[in-house]
Amino acid sequence: MKKQSMDPQAQAYFDSLPQVLKAQIVQSGVCLPTQEDLEAYTKNVLGSLSSGQEQQQGQ
Repeated sequence: MKKQSMDPQAQAYFDSLPQVLKAQIVQSGVCLPTQEDLEAYTKNVLGSLSSGQEQQQGQ
């Protein structure tokens, strides 16, 4: 992901994220130019993580 392609609100949101999530976004190379795009991406990632935890707890 190229940080210069973000709008100012997206940049502020990105900067507020935990380091591990920021690293994952950067490594993925995904283009997330708006805050809405970033929010959708992070909700998806966090939803995937919680689904995995629920499956482990159910075993």
